[in-house]
Amino acid sequence: MNTNYYGESVKKIGLVTVLFNSPGVLPDFYSSIEKQNYLNTHLYIVDNSTNKDSENLTLEILQSKNIQYTFISNEGNNVGVAQANNQGISQALNDGCEYVLLTNNDLIFDGVDTLSSMLCLAEEEQCKLLSPVIFSYPEKKVWYAGAFFDKKKAIAPHLFEGADYHDVIAKIPKECDYAPTCFLLVHSSVFSDIGMMDARYFAYYDDTDFLYRANQAGNSVRILNEPLVFHKVSTSTGGGLSLFGAYYLTRNRIFFARKNIEAPYYILSVAFTIVTRLIYPLCRKTPFKIYKAFIKGIFDGLALKK
Repeated sequence: MNTNYYGESVKKIGLVTVLFNSPGVLPDFYSSIEKQNYLNTHLYIVDNSTNKDSENLTLEILQSKNIQYTFISNEGNNVGVAQANNQGISQALNDGCEYVLLTNNDLIFDGVDTLSSMLCLAEEEQCKLLSPVIFSYPEKKVWYAGAFFDKKKAIAPHLFEGADYHDVIAKIPKECDYAPTCFLLVHSSVFSDIGMMDARYFAYYDDTDFLYRANQAGNSVRILNEPLVFHKVSTSTGGGLSLFGAYYLTRNRIFFARKNIEAPYYILSVAFTIVTRLIYPLCRKTPFKIYKAFIKGIFDGLALKK
């Protein structure tokens, strides 16, 4: 284990990120990691891309940067973000990382002490889940500043999304139920207690499921009330109105409710999801192919085994 100037132990952080056909975001991401003052880190890069662009650019960039990393290639197969995260998490735990930082690569870290600040608070308060306030980019508005589970709708909506940070800074909770895994520090014991990500989700709601299980096991998310991170939202998936998003958000929301939420709330949340997906296209002039994705998501969500 590494030590600092005073001989104190410095905990190892494994940063886990999943690539998928978005090489354009990588230079900012790798630059953000390189400039961090906290040095006892290892980057685990899991490549789900269907082409070599992200891998080639990654290897080119990292040749000139002082970043310790492991590259895990899925050989052109997209195994899903949940399973890819599991690959990186498993390797990080095997390598002795006491903390795992699940991080998207469409992020920019605002400063050299982001990791130090997070780990310092986690160690000081012995919290096992920690997230900073996250801004949208380039708008620089609040994107994440806490969230709580709504069992009736099977969602965990972000608080103050789209607000000016200084207007809500005093209202941001110290702890909450949920944080997205786009920049979430997790103590290794959490994985021992509740297991890994559920790969059946593939993408979307895999983090909701993981945080719900962690919450049920008695772990809240500690919020570091500083806007340290900027998120280029939905860079690789196309957002909720893409075919991909329409299908997986529908399927996985229904599956999440059936798997995790007790009666009568899961019945209400499943019914709410189905009704809104049937009505939504009528209100928004949604293309028929998106409507078909909603319908397929409904049936597949009901069919998935819990």
